Amino acid sequence: MPVNKRLRLLSGGIPYNDPIPASPRTTSRKEHLKAKKKLKNKANLSAKLSSQKSETYGAMGFEAEDLRIATTGWSGVRLGRDRDVTLLFRKWESGEILDVIAHMQFVPFRNPHLTEGSFGAQPHTHIRDASARLFGVRTSMPKFMVQRVKPLGPKAVELVASTSMSEQSRKGNNRGRHYFSVFGADQNNKQAIVRTAYHRDNEAAFLRFWDANMQAISDHASSVVKLHHPDLAARIEHVNKRIEDRYGMKPEFGLFWNFCVNAPYPKAGVREVVCLPHLDSKNAAIMLCVVLVYYVGPSPPGNKEKVWLVFWEAGIVIQVPIGVMLTYPSALMVHFNVKIEDHHLVVTKNGERPTPLNSTPLHVTTEENPSSQRCSMVWFTQASIFQAAELAGGTVEATMQMEEEAQSRAPRKEPYFPVTYDAASALAANFFPVPS
Repeated sequence: MPVNKRLRLLSGGIPYNDPIPASPRTTSRKEHLKAKKKLKNKANLSAKLSSQKSETYGAMGFEAEDLRIATTGWSGVRLGRDRDVTLLFRKWESGEILDVIAHMQFVPFRNPHLTEGSFGAQPHTHIRDASARLFGVRTSMPKFMVQRVKPLGPKAVELVASTSMSEQSRKGNNRGRHYFSVFGADQNNKQAIVRTAYHRDNEAAFLRFWDANMQAISDHASSVVKLHHPDLAARIEHVNKRIEDRYGMKPEFGLFWNFCVNAPYPKAGVREVVCLPHLDSKNAAIMLCVVLVYYVGPSPPGNKEKVWLVFWEAGIVIQVPIGVMLTYPSALMVHFNVKIEDHHLVVTKNGERPTPLNSTPLHVTTEENPSSQRCSMVWFTQASIFQAAELAGGTVEATMQMEEEAQSRAPRKEPYFPVTYDAASALAANFFPVPS
């Protein structure tokens, strides 16, 4: 009986492992062009598969180029406490935010109890800006993920119990007072890329948590980016290859260098993860994070998720049930969670003004199971990794020193060693793809 060599496919048709290895530098021009053509064909396939069986929501009046990007171009900017931000926090804390988001565009997940391929199942969801840039993707519900997320709750409880987190760190978390962790490596305020202190201090607990099931979920997270953002994925792979060539290091989480588990923190009376308005400003700017929701305890009946995610600048409120993944540029957009109740809000087609005839209530369960605790996990990469790959000196400080020395030898207007990143050109480079 012949051996079946067919690659194992994900829900979108992209294999876990890239079947086309990078061309060695010693290949001939003919072989190089052949490999380049294969990569182009793969990108075209990704675009085709990404657009098939997907629905699109347009954030009218919102342009990705207007998002908060640091003057250096590498990262987002810190969310200050000016008048508008203070008002946003007050409304979030008081619950008045529901009156504000009632005027935003809601993106419910249709039939979250159905998996991909079933009649009536929700397809991939694309969120685009006014120029049709794809800045957010919510995947469909692949059948294999329904099974893979089931063990995550107990695993997270074990992780929380077997790791240590200072009260100062927890209370200083701008996302909320829940348990959080930052595993992986970065170069934040360091001279070299090293694992985070939290990872080093809790390595044994992390190794117990990171089993074959988590590895498969992580592979899926990277494949989601490759499928829907092929040009951005290629840039990330280029950055990762530069890091490997320079420092002999590889990311531990597929395309990503960091991974975070958000979970309840019983010691402090925090029973679920509902994030405050925030920006992940240290993350790379023209980049995506990937979010997966899981539960400690029973999941909501019918998988009808009550806690939704708000993209503030885009005016989007999106439902993310267990088992699907969501991508978006977390460094650039203010985002936060809200609890949606049936009696508060309705949805209409194409954002029409609601009337009794054209509106439908949001069918989200209002039954609260006290043992049911919503949580999340996130894959991301911080800006310092991109700097380590692309700056001549590896860090901004070292590169500025090189520039100063070069200018002292032969002054010129154009820098020898730039320390900024052209985020505007990156936005135009199809990293947030526009339909062809």
